[in-house]
Amino acid sequence: MEVQVLSAAPKKGNSMSIKYSLLVFLFFVGKNLFSQSFMMNCVSSDFKDMAFYKYEDIKKKLYIRPMKSRWTDFCIEINFDEENVSCKFDGLLLSRNSLENNNNNLIKTLYKVNFADYSLSKTVSTSNKESNLNKKNEIKYKCKKIKI
Repeated sequence: MEVQVLSAAPKKGNSMSIKYSLLVFLFFVGKNLFSQSFMMNCVSSDFKDMAFYKYEDIKKKLYIRPMKSRWTDFCIEINFDEENVSCKFDGLLLSRNSLENNNNNLIKTLYKVNFADYSLSKTVSTSNKESNLNKKNEIKYKCKKIKI
């Protein structure tokens, strides 16, 4: 009579291949699960303005890359006429305020970048110093999420 012994212990060669496959799986999937960088591509409704936006949550930095340009920090002056640029970071909601003096006009620009909904809105308020005329224009951008 022949007796078969069943062992529950894994074979040595099998356990190493399982460990390597789990390690490779965690390497590729873990990067996406624990990533703290967000990126989106936004286009205005009239297709005249387009840019890429990248947010690094660890550094609390927002970068912008307009078409045919390099990545620059969005919280510093982009135009030469801009003054008093300030950024506020509230989780994945970012806002950027800036002032610009143009002859007799004072232009206030507010960007609201939302990486939770992947949306961008730009509000431009123009006020004339002499005649006290105020204009307000809001532009909603169409944004798409980009995987990093």
